[in-house]
Amino acid sequence: MDHHILDQPSAPADQHKCNRCRKMLPIAVFPRKPSLIRTKRCLPCTEHEAMLRAGRKARKANNVTDTANIDPVTNSTKSKPQNPKKEPPTISLPEMVSLLETSRGEAFDFEAYVALPMDTFSPGLSLRDQAFVLRDMIYKSSKYRFK
Repeated sequence: MDHHILDQPSAPADQHKCNRCRKMLPIAVFPRKPSLIRTKRCLPCTEHEAMLRAGRKARKANNVTDTANIDPVTNSTKSKPQNPKKEPPTISLPEMVSLLETSRGEAFDFEAYVALPMDTFSPGLSLRDQAFVLRDMIYKSSKYRFK
């Protein structure tokens, strides 16, 4: 069996092939990463991609591509309705404990800010210990065991 080795032209040592434009370019055209390794894209392709990325980011920020925001009659963008973000209601700690005690053993969704009185925690407790105090209060009122 006759094996032929194909002679493939090798690139000069100071040339690299760009992964994007596929051109053989001098190594100096390829920027370095923070780890000092050369990138696989040449500088013009890297700059072009950065320009495209900035355009996509600007369009996303403006939501121009959102078809739900285009008026079909005038084919122009509608003014966006101003919906302020609704924050969950705030309840007191005793109200939360009462709610947990009355719904013990039932599954329910609960989303609210809980106003903690100043005397809830002993002075000097770490945040972790404060979380444990709250965990214990929730356990006592709901009988739910945290892992």
